[in-house]
Amino acid sequence: GVITANRLNIRKEASKEAEVLTVVSKGTGVGVNLTKSTDKFYCVNVIFNGEMTTGYAMKEFITINE
Repeated sequence: GVITANRLNIRKEASKEAEVLTVVSKGTGVGVNLTKSTDKFYCVNVIFNGEMTTGYAMKEFITINE
């Protein structure tokens, strides 16, 4: 998927209140795990501090390339 928001919080859990792990910028590519995604959040993999990090981001701000 590709981030469409100017800045998007990647959260520890699929909740707006969950801890923010990192923030990614518009155009950033992320891996999406549809199996672990929820109605409103994608489970995503991003590289943060040189390591792969798994978190959650709101679906409305990610475009999935088919």
